[in-house]
Amino acid sequence: NPKGGLIGFVKVTRDLTERELARQELQEGRARLQAILDNTPAIVYVKDLNGRYLFVNHQFELISGLSREQIKGKTDFDIFLKEYAAAADTHHRKILETQAAVKVEETILYPDGPHPHLAVKFPLRDAAGKIYATSGISTDITERKRVEQIQKERDWFFDLSRDMICVANFDGYFKTLHPAWEN
Repeated sequence: NPKGGLIGFVKVTRDLTERELARQELQEGRARLQAILDNTPAIVYVKDLNGRYLFVNHQFELISGLSREQIKGKTDFDIFLKEYAAAADTHHRKILETQAAVKVEETILYPDGPHPHLAVKFPLRDAAGKIYATSGISTDITERKRVEQIQKERDWFFDLSRDMICVANFDGYFKTLHPAWEN
């Protein structure tokens, strides 16, 4: 039946076109996500259940001094000094044991030395809800820690002083007053 063959051909062609469009959309979506992750200042990674890296972003590459290809399939112990690797491995195991996210302050060794980070680490689940990997996003908080230290030192100075010290804005309003002002 020539008519049936034509209908079958059109259907197969339409199915192939739809599959190709779906493949292109998936590829574009992955490229978009990769661009977003590579341009964030945070460190982002994904590990399999055994702690082997499946994905790292560009910031991870910069800090570790290794390429994605060199990192993929490796564990923290293959990449980092023992003390840093042990801490990261502990977080990975805790996520798997509790099946929940953890929020931790951690130290990450940069080429110029250690930097404090605030990290959120969490399980990744498949459609059935089963954990198949862990992921983490770690943000450098060096500047925040520096400001906190300055504030502690200022508070310490204020507490020890017997003078009537104050700090005012350019608009003339006081920001901080030594307790002696109240007396």
